[in-house]
Amino acid sequence: MLLSLAFSPHFPQTQCCNFVPGNGFQVERGLEFDTGGAFYRRESATGRDLGVLAASLQKKVNGSLRVLDALCGCGIRSARYLKEAEADFVAANDGNECYGKTIVDNLSRVCVKEEKKWVVTHLEANRVMTDYYVEKSFFDFIDIDSFGSDSSFLRSAINTLKYGGLLYVTSTDGFSSGGHRPHQETKVADVPSMALCVRSPTSSISKCSM
Repeated sequence: MLLSLAFSPHFPQTQCCNFVPGNGFQVERGLEFDTGGAFYRRESATGRDLGVLAASLQKKVNGSLRVLDALCGCGIRSARYLKEAEADFVAANDGNECYGKTIVDNLSRVCVKEEKKWVVTHLEANRVMTDYYVEKSFFDFIDIDSFGSDSSFLRSAINTLKYGGLLYVTSTDGFSSGGHRPHQETKVADVPSMALCVRSPTSSISKCSM
């Protein structure tokens, strides 16, 4: 897995035949949820752990945590950000409307909709990020969990970050945009699972392979 740190300019599904969608209820880090037929990979829990850790540290630094989960699938990442990172608000988006009830049910296990701590949308990822950007509704933390290359999402995501925000990117079957191949990789079948972490704003980049 590759972990990279960098900064942004913002101031104040295709399913591989080697993968099988999750089925029914699962438990991850003590949180029960329904996959609802969405793709779910247990082995990627470590990547989700790192996302929760990064989001928790982001809240500790900033005092608040507003999260956008742009490709949320069944919503397990969003639910964990609410429960474990204690996010103040999570926007959970997935382009597949068929997952709508599953996402709502999973988030409702953490906090009821009436608390207004989360919202569910079904737009293309770049569209939802661009809409928030146009509305000047920026985020402390954006999670991009793509199946394949993440490169098409990076511009929209970085634009939608708050000043000092954090972008967390994972990629199941492609190399995340970290600049080079890592020396060590977490393999899924014959393809790597990777992560990229970007903070705004600066031009410096530090990298480490895990």
